[in-house]
Amino acid sequence: TLRHAGLMTGVGTPTNAGILLLHNRPHQYIPGATVRIGFLEVTAAAIYEDEVFGSLIEQVHSTVELLFEKYLPEEEPAPRGTYRLGTAGGHGRPPRDAVHEAVLNALAHKNYDSGAPVQVSVFTDRLCIDNVGRPPRTWTVGALSDAHIAAQQPQSRGGLRSLGIIDGWGNGVSRIRMSCMEAGTPEPIFELRDDETMVCFP
Repeated sequence: TLRHAGLMTGVGTPTNAGILLLHNRPHQYIPGATVRIGFLEVTAAAIYEDEVFGSLIEQVHSTVELLFEKYLPEEEPAPRGTYRLGTAGGHGRPPRDAVHEAVLNALAHKNYDSGAPVQVSVFTDRLCIDNVGRPPRTWTVGALSDAHIAAQQPQSRGGLRSLGIIDGWGNGVSRIRMSCMEAGTPEPIFELRDDETMVCFP
């Protein structure tokens, strides 16, 4: 089954995608195969931060849990003149399903040759998820919203599809936007840089 999913070689050793999806410490073999989360000031200096380890699937779930428990707690509005995570600007927290999909997309489409972790930056007014790697340069942000064939990391995507975690139709961005619309929160802003893809939730 693992070989059919593209996660094992013909001689029975795991592929890089197999290590990412199945090993509990893939960063030991693939540098940067982690997620870094930080709460940052306007100056981009980290007030506090965490690093998430584990298989790709464990990283998705652990990152979302940590974000909603520690970085975006559901609390009463902060006293006037002060800031609290997830409450500045009056929008509250982005939908959990949308954040889950955005973290999964970042990990599934990341360029693992870069050695850089996925970065999740939390400010008082936004949550940004940034990964090294981007769609082809001919693509615009608008093209991401349409159904498309995903362009990065075909082995890890094939494994995720075989495991039933993604459907492989390239509609993750549409799901993120729909979750935000259904929750009544602002849609996230997508940005394609030279070698990065970023999504920011107000």
